[in-house]
Amino acid sequence: MTACPTLPALPSRAAAAIALLGAALACAAAPPARVFASYDLIRNGQQIGVVEETFEQTGERYSIVSEARATGLAALFVRGTQRVASRGTVTATGLRPEHFEGSRGDDPSRRVSALFDWDARQLALAHDGKTETLPLAAGTQDRLSVMYQFMYLPVARLGSIEFEMTNGSKVEHYLYQVEGKETADTPLARFATIKFSKRRSGDENSAEVWLAEERNYFPVRLVIAELNGDRLEQVLTRLDFD
Repeated sequence: MTACPTLPALPSRAAAAIALLGAALACAAAPPARVFASYDLIRNGQQIGVVEETFEQTGERYSIVSEARATGLAALFVRGTQRVASRGTVTATGLRPEHFEGSRGDDPSRRVSALFDWDARQLALAHDGKTETLPLAAGTQDRLSVMYQFMYLPVARLGSIEFEMTNGSKVEHYLYQVEGKETADTPLARFATIKFSKRRSGDENSAEVWLAEERNYFPVRLVIAELNGDRLEQVLTRLDFD
């Protein structure tokens, strides 16, 4: 058996680590071809919605669809389903988005999209009735693919992970650092996890994510601390791997 290389913490930009990731990924367990996950969405301790997501990989292609709907009292104020989708290719360094889109109900003003032109290294964003083209950095993810990207990374050997991420209306720089191993309790089960955190920078939210060690480092809990003091949590209630 060939020994897996030891991977140091990623340097300042994700692009500089792509070759190292490619070597380490050869030793990682193969991700599942299909995932169905369901989460409770909780704000400040009160459940406000549910999220259901489906991930599929066919050959070198992937697709992810996420649908969220409000529940309880929140359903009186937030109507319709929020749908987010990502599709692209699976490469030696993980997911490479090609198209991202998001919408809420039939409201065209709430629709966003991102087109990734990797050959031209350009990212085309459409939002608020306008379009703009920005430089496309190596390793850029969308807000949906980024959570599934962990399944393709050598998480246990990472000290940090750095990348650009778009939500269809803007691009932000993210730096997640390892906080250590923790037990994460969810309505589904208790998981042994590795915890990553994104510290607040400027006017950005801070975030924490717990990745299940025995489930291909799938995210089982996510907490976002918003600038206004609100705490938004997404916690796993169902997980099916095929």
